[in-house]
Amino acid sequence: MKKLGIYTLMLMILTLASCGKETPFNPDPEPAEEGQLSKSALSLDILDASVVSSTKAATTDVNLNDFDVMIYQVGVNTPKFKYKYGEMPEIVTLMRGEYYVVAEYGSNVDKGWDAPYYKGESDNFLIKGGEITDDIGDIKCKLQNVKVSVDYGPILLDQVENPNVEIKVCAPANQDNIEGLVFGKNESRCGYFRYEQGVTLIAEFNGLIKGDPTPTQKISSITNLEGGKHYKITFKLHVIPEDPKGGIAPKMGVDATLVVTDVERNVDLQEDELLQDDERPSEGGDEPDDSGLEITAEAPIDLSAVNLVDKDSHVVLNIASQTGITKFQVNIISDDLAGLVPAVLDLVEPGDNLGLLQGLGLLPDGKTTVRAEKNVKFDVSGFMEMLCALGSGKEHTFRLTVADSSGEVVKELKLKTK
Repeated sequence: MKKLGIYTLMLMILTLASCGKETPFNPDPEPAEEGQLSKSALSLDILDASVVSSTKAATTDVNLNDFDVMIYQVGVNTPKFKYKYGEMPEIVTLMRGEYYVVAEYGSNVDKGWDAPYYKGESDNFLIKGGEITDDIGDIKCKLQNVKVSVDYGPILLDQVENPNVEIKVCAPANQDNIEGLVFGKNESRCGYFRYEQGVTLIAEFNGLIKGDPTPTQKISSITNLEGGKHYKITFKLHVIPEDPKGGIAPKMGVDATLVVTDVERNVDLQEDELLQDDERPSEGGDEPDDSGLEITAEAPIDLSAVNLVDKDSHVVLNIASQTGITKFQVNIISDDLAGLVPAVLDLVEPGDNLGLLQGLGLLPDGKTTVRAEKNVKFDVSGFMEMLCALGSGKEHTFRLTVADSSGEVVKELKLKTK
């Protein structure tokens, strides 16, 4: 019994000694070298008010699955991974570190039809070992190239054969060495052009005005372009008034107007300043309140009837606004005047019709616009001799569309020559 006790004691001592040589338990193991990024962490949002496009939207106008998604580690120029968004796995495994994501839609072509190029980049984010990153913030994708559309006025389409406009966006020194996009009269697509600092937009109009054997060409250029803007160009036909000193007879000419739109907000930057919410006309079913805007006629003119006129008639309307005029357009509805004068005259944005409006007395005393004016005299007495020369019994209508912050008023001045 004593020997058994001694053997047992020795075995216990050897066992304890053996345990003492093992590595002790470590309560803080080394963190894992890899972490994971969830696809749901990528929230793509296209900043273009003309399309519905966001991973948060139920439906979209742009196929988000076609986005290229590239995952970069900070400080490394080549992406660790690149996927089409629609083919990206739900979980991407990455080594611990700091990363960012770049998303692109389309390609930055020199020129192309309906070819927008959007690009966005996330903020930097951390991938931690053994953890899934499921939120890196919104990736806001902005239009990078230049968007261009071309429209034609109705009189031009009627009076000009085969109108077309070639658009180029390039350095001015290169305009003769490249081909642009040609917008025919039925072209409804938008053109997109690569944006680089210092490029110029060149618009070359070509067409043949009826009755004039000489082809008409007009070249316009727009400098200080910005990527991410929509340049809307409209070509119209107008009368170039005769030169009383040089004896040059009136003839038809082509002019171009431009509106630049911020695609993020779909706001025309060359229009009036944005109204505050409390200044906007009602969007309900009722007509806008026109109590602050009035169009009245001086005797003997009656706006509710057809007025007989001769070459000496006094034809004057008075426009009164409490806040200042923001829109003043005159549509001339007359079969006999079609092609002789512009179908629409704009007294707020006269464009190339400025000389004509001043010559007719609609912009008197050297004025160039009626914008912000509160009292305007619309005197077309000077038109009467021309109207009567076209023959007796002819009817001509001047439709006035005038607006200010209170709303819009439309009145028709109906005339019939004696």
